[in-house]
Amino acid sequence: MRILTVRGNPRKTGVSQRLGDIFVNGAKEGGAEVWDVDLSGLEISPCMGCFSCSAGENGACILRDDMDDVRKKFSLADAIVCISPVYFYSMSAQMKCFWDRCFPFIRGYDFDSQKKCVVNETNFDVKRKKFVTISVASGRLKGSFEAMSHTYEVIAGAMGFEYVADIRRGESPYFGILGERAVRIRKILEAYKEAGKQLASTGRIAAETVATAELQLTESDEAFAANSKIFWQLHRNKKITQEVSDCVRYDPRILLNEMCRNFIPQRAPERASIKFVFTDKNISRTIVIDHGKCEVQDCGCGADLTIITDSKNWCDMMAERKDILKMISQKRIILEGNKRLFAGMKKFFGMGGL
Repeated sequence: MRILTVRGNPRKTGVSQRLGDIFVNGAKEGGAEVWDVDLSGLEISPCMGCFSCSAGENGACILRDDMDDVRKKFSLADAIVCISPVYFYSMSAQMKCFWDRCFPFIRGYDFDSQKKCVVNETNFDVKRKKFVTISVASGRLKGSFEAMSHTYEVIAGAMGFEYVADIRRGESPYFGILGERAVRIRKILEAYKEAGKQLASTGRIAAETVATAELQLTESDEAFAANSKIFWQLHRNKKITQEVSDCVRYDPRILLNEMCRNFIPQRAPERASIKFVFTDKNISRTIVIDHGKCEVQDCGCGADLTIITDSKNWCDMMAERKDILKMISQKRIILEGNKRLFAGMKKFFGMGGL
């Protein structure tokens, strides 16, 4: 299968780029020939609406730029995958410009007797193309994807594409913050790779794969808003993006809240308290377990276990980037109190690093 991936994200350090890379790698592993096109790196002028491409038997676009080569690949592709961030409730300007310049593929209109509607007559070399869209938004607003998804759906119907999957990824700031230390993040990333493999090998993407790729990262809108405030507050106070990213990624409030969100009460003791002292942030918080409930509290006097470390060490441990026993022997993580409780934390917090 020949797959054309069209990327409409001008920023190359964001979630759209990351998920697109994973999907493309999966498609290649699935045996596809992938033509990976970055629209923001090409010279593609806006459509002039001159209708020159409609003139004559083989009309051509009057504009001579990089879109010529992209259209050739598009015509020959068996599948097209559009990857775009949501910019003010629609596709990016780069993606919109791409679709405007696809007008030369339309050679008029026809009536589909089966669908009982008017459709486009097209001149693609491969007509019945598979169509996949991946959209990335920052929030969890109910209408974030609606306009964009509807536009893609109309395009698919009008161009005679088989709309295989519309994958919608919200919560992108929070998604980027968590990195790969959270179990749910790893599941999501694996789903994007699996989606690429499935498209390449079967021409389909399973509904359960799409559902996993779209898993929410926070259990409620309230929790998402609370965690997002940390990001936006730091973003307003910092000028260097990497500094902002590092501040948020290793913020103890997010780290501990993530642990509580993955809490498995059936595996935990009825009551326990675990105090964390993050030396680099001068912050101490206590996770309190009480008959199936788990929450982070400010106080921590008389905790069953005290863990003294810095936020980056704890983050590395959660992400399994460091050997936990080595970190303890090097006193990068200091344990005081019930060390058996520490040994059992992997079971009831679902943490890979312990």
